[in-house]
Amino acid sequence: MIVFISLFLLLSIFSFFICRKKWIVVLISLLFSLLIGFRDMAVGADTFRYAETYYSIGNHGYLGYPEPLFGYLNLLCFRLGCSFHFSQWVLSLIMMGLFGKTIIKCSPNYGYSFFVLFALFFVFYAMNIFRQLIAISIIFYAYSLLNEKRITGFVICVILATLCHTLSVLALAMLWLRRIDLRSPVFVLSCLLISFVIGFFIFNNSLFIRLMGSYGKYLTVGDNGLRVGQRVLQAAMLAVYWSVLFVCIYSLIKKEYRQNLWLKIYFFSILVTNLTFRAELGLRVVLLFSIAQVIVFPIFILHNRMEYKFVPIFLINTAMAIFFFIFLLNNSATVLPYKNMLFQ
Repeated sequence: MIVFISLFLLLSIFSFFICRKKWIVVLISLLFSLLIGFRDMAVGADTFRYAETYYSIGNHGYLGYPEPLFGYLNLLCFRLGCSFHFSQWVLSLIMMGLFGKTIIKCSPNYGYSFFVLFALFFVFYAMNIFRQLIAISIIFYAYSLLNEKRITGFVICVILATLCHTLSVLALAMLWLRRIDLRSPVFVLSCLLISFVIGFFIFNNSLFIRLMGSYGKYLTVGDNGLRVGQRVLQAAMLAVYWSVLFVCIYSLIKKEYRQNLWLKIYFFSILVTNLTFRAELGLRVVLLFSIAQVIVFPIFILHNRMEYKFVPIFLINTAMAIFFFIFLLNNSATVLPYKNMLFQ
């Protein structure tokens, strides 16, 4: 835990500087890839399953599971003689390379974007739902292409992400949702309220299955079903927390940025959060869109209407710190106790 807290504090220093040095991107990407790739087998609930899958594919060939791109990448690494942890590091490098490339293309502050990536637990999720985070890194890059109106490239990238994790196909929704108009505060607030009401009172397993198809069945079976009791209240509070933060950003950002694609993706992630907070695995859907925060938060800090520029930094950093420390202390993504194969 000391390592992660220290990293959080060090990365937060970038809050006070505009950092656009590519060597920072390379250095932090390498550090994160080492943390993810060489994590101990006991770090992350699914790491042991990934190891089993890796050696099964290596010894018996790819037999249809998991999705083909991820499966054949595993097979290639095995045939090249890579150990499981080395293969995880190689794939982590690819993942972080895509995150870094997109940050360089779209972020006004590289260092701060990596701080957001770390503080909002994406690095930790990669130690658990590794396959989906690879897909999300591809989708993140795809959004940068969509921002440049390179539609064909965007669709190709989403297809590649889907070949790593089926749920990624939902990112195609941004082809239509990018056209929504966020200039009206009444529209924005109405959408937030309605989505929360639907999530609280109407959302159920059958609705999720109708919306998500066969993958919806996986997300609603057994322990993957709907939250009950105290967990519903906690999830609802978190949904309200993120909604309030979005309203603050929307209210304070310069009006010309309300139509920015990254803000629209971020807005949609809040709607999805409100709609699915009762589902245990609703986060799997939210992550496809909430990754936009890595770009939105630095944009907001640079392009806000506040007279005192320390206020937006304080607002975002406080919000992220609350989230980070609560989730770390609750051992979300089961990353504690953290051990690394390189330092045993």
